[in-house]
Amino acid sequence: MRVIVDGLMTEYVRVGRSDAPVVLMLPGWRASVADFVGLMKNQTDNFDIVALEFPGFGATETPPRAWDVQDYTNFVQKFIEKINLTEIRAIIGHSFGGRIMLNGCSSGQISAEKLIFIDSAGVRPKVSTRGKILRIVAKMARIFPENFRTKIGRKFSSTDYKATSGVMRETFKQIINLDLTPQMRQIKQSSLLIWGHDDDQTPLADAEIFAREIPRAKLEIVENAGHYVFLDQPEKVAKLIAEFLK
Repeated sequence: MRVIVDGLMTEYVRVGRSDAPVVLMLPGWRASVADFVGLMKNQTDNFDIVALEFPGFGATETPPRAWDVQDYTNFVQKFIEKINLTEIRAIIGHSFGGRIMLNGCSSGQISAEKLIFIDSAGVRPKVSTRGKILRIVAKMARIFPENFRTKIGRKFSSTDYKATSGVMRETFKQIINLDLTPQMRQIKQSSLLIWGHDDDQTPLADAEIFAREIPRAKLEIVENAGHYVFLDQPEKVAKLIAEFLK
């Protein structure tokens, strides 16, 4: 399905009962909406399930300029208003989607009865050896020739960074280091945290911060699963969500 939101052609998936409470799903950076919405395949009789493709991904148009977290939050709010979503039972956010959910729900800009964070972003990542090397190269930019700097950047940049270009690369740079930990205590909703034990992108240390800072949060760690826990252990994750939404 498509709709124009904030001047951008926006793709979203909607399945389930139109007269049922809404579950809004916000996917991760470069994640497939089709895979994500599959989590709720056994809940289509109980909910009106809506999964949004963020600007710059899938069939949704790319923003005209680099966006930050607040821009994406504003976009989600406008999307909710545009298609008239009411009685939102829950919002489910994976990774980047969790970051936007955290930002919007902590301020009250976006609201739902319950929240589900899946391997969520929002904690400022620790500076890795890779990051330290990139900072050194940036500081010594005048010393090294451009082709050498380019090779070093390609070698030590993250997969998500290397997979983007232009506006979306600048967007990635604006959102990746934003620390939303201070906003966590403003989350009033009952929250479920689902984390893959072997997540190497938003590690368990991040999950523990979410669990400690969000007042009404419950952490569920899923074994034999990484950052895409809903693909690694789909039945386990679907069961946790179903029980939480009862």
